[in-house]
Amino acid sequence: MAWYGKPFLESSVGDVIRRLSVERVSIEVDPTKTTQPTWDLEKNVDTLVYWCKELWDSIYRVRSECPPEMRSLFEHIRRLVEKRCRAMKTLPDDGCQSDIPWQAVSAFIFLRFIVPAILHPHLFGLVPGKLFFPSSSLVKT
Repeated sequence: MAWYGKPFLESSVGDVIRRLSVERVSIEVDPTKTTQPTWDLEKNVDTLVYWCKELWDSIYRVRSECPPEMRSLFEHIRRLVEKRCRAMKTLPDDGCQSDIPWQAVSAFIFLRFIVPAILHPHLFGLVPGKLFFPSSSLVKT
């Protein structure tokens, strides 16, 4: 997927990831991993929500640029899940009353493609060099 999806990753999350890197954004929301006061953690939650929205908006804006090879893969995944759900009697025969197949595709896209690029952008050529992520933070070394 990385081969066919590289241009899509670049256009969808590339700019946001580079902004996070350049701005040296650090976000910690787990109170057990920091000594920050509660109000700082609440501010970090707001920051996290902001950056998640930035990423989502960026992905959504270029959704039509998803390569046909990847679309074909996603369609195949959806059909396999529909078939499996029908066999397990969790979907009606027409398959249109459940979101399970679409949730499977969404989970696949995010967990196998977008999240790895966000966590390790240097491996996908989105940023130069290697980034250091202490305690779930996004901090460039």
